Amino acid sequence: MKMKTPPRFLYKYMGKRLDRIGDILVNRRFHFSNPENFNDPFDCALGIDLHSGASDQDWVEYFIHLVEEEDGMDTDPEERRKKAVNNFERGRHKDPSFIDDAENDIRQTVKELGRELGVLCLSSDPKNVMMWSHYADNHEGLLLQFDCDRYEMGAFPVNYHMFFPSLPDYLKALRQCKDEDYSPISKLFYCHKSGSWKNEKEWRSFAHTPNSYREFDGPMLSGIVFGWKMDDTTRNLIRAWTEEYTPKPKLFEAKPCPHRFRMDISPITMDAQ
Repeated sequence: MKMKTPPRFLYKYMGKRLDRIGDILVNRRFHFSNPENFNDPFDCALGIDLHSGASDQDWVEYFIHLVEEEDGMDTDPEERRKKAVNNFERGRHKDPSFIDDAENDIRQTVKELGRELGVLCLSSDPKNVMMWSHYADNHEGLLLQFDCDRYEMGAFPVNYHMFFPSLPDYLKALRQCKDEDYSPISKLFYCHKSGSWKNEKEWRSFAHTPNSYREFDGPMLSGIVFGWKMDDTTRNLIRAWTEEYTPKPKLFEAKPCPHRFRMDISPITMDAQ
């Protein structure tokens, strides 16, 4: 599956806890979080809407998929199609109990697979006031700026919607799965969030285990953006942690913009350091 290219820089919003900041900077590793701890109850536990948006052909294709799961791919394709058409002609797709059961099965599968994932959450927007307030401890935290031109992140953009994925969405993702590459399914269910979150402009990378780690090369960390309320003692400690990076990450500070609802990010000069 061809992935959308990330922007040049992606950012990790972080609070003021020094143990978490230090783990990333000293050990040079990403932490892939457990989705069960996310603040969105739908995150990585998404359902599907089979009640609307599906054509007759979609239902036949879905029944073929169910037959393939039940009988296996080694059976005769024509026989599998006959079974699927028979299910359609019997009107199973119009049976509310069948639809409810199918939705519950998919939701449960998504939830179970989601428990096996580790998720690294990043953003393409370093100036979001709400995110600085919420994820960076009311501006006492920081942003870590990662250069995607220096390292392949394997990141997917999060898509924002008002509704759950539909049957056509699900079938499209299944068709895109090739050679045991199930990233289209991951993208559909684990990068699909409510439009309420769209201002986060989130990108995600995945690991096969929750609460796991992945090391990164020092040059990938290209910048550190201090929150304007971070104290000097903490800033100096963070500078010390990155002293041996080559090249050293550039230092910035985010301050409230004087005439817009956003943060202004300015480089910290050598004199200020």
